[in-house]
Amino acid sequence: MLSSILTIVLFIYIYRMANVASKYGVELTFFHGKGGTVGRGGNPALYRAIQSHPPNTINGRFRVTEQGEMIRQNFGSLEIAERSVDIYTAALLRESFTKHVEPKQSWRDEMERVAEVSCAAYRKTVREDPRFVPYFRQATPELELGKMLIGSRPAKRNPKGGVESLRAIPWTFAWAQTRMHLSAWLGVGDGLKGNVSYHTLIHLVSNKRANNVSFPFSHISEGRRGEESSV
Repeated sequence: MLSSILTIVLFIYIYRMANVASKYGVELTFFHGKGGTVGRGGNPALYRAIQSHPPNTINGRFRVTEQGEMIRQNFGSLEIAERSVDIYTAALLRESFTKHVEPKQSWRDEMERVAEVSCAAYRKTVREDPRFVPYFRQATPELELGKMLIGSRPAKRNPKGGVESLRAIPWTFAWAQTRMHLSAWLGVGDGLKGNVSYHTLIHLVSNKRANNVSFPFSHISEGRRGEESSV
């Protein structure tokens, strides 16, 4: 649920940046980090992911990073490399002729409110509650995972930092070992309290028929389940 809200808010801010760039005549190119799994924007979700971007944010240009084992998977042989380039090219060409649906202002306003309240509640627990870090380290194998050297980058941005310096993947992976998935839902309840009813919000972020028409960006949110939720 939290990942769906964050995905739509990301849509909103990319949309805003594109409008500002257009207003001032700036040629804007977004740089996308793409994972290997479908849930993180990898093949075969790549084609749909490109189609799902906000209006006027691609304009025939798409910069993306391929890293780690994904380089070999997508470009390891001539045949596979040609197929990967075909997917990029076909998606960009089709996107150029796609008429995107403009997100309603009322939706943008409500999702920003929900995201702001949810984020504040999330950080209050994770960063301000003195009981949280001891609980996190006792309930999850976070420290043990950091010693395994199985990632392409260190588990922490700052080796001497605390839990706040953890990267998104080890943070979420640690919670996944407990089947608790805290990073995917913490704070959502607070965000749902307010002017919008729970059922209205569920319809907005979870109803596939409504989302696929009004928020194409939801195409690439279906499998995320909090992978990108950082501390």
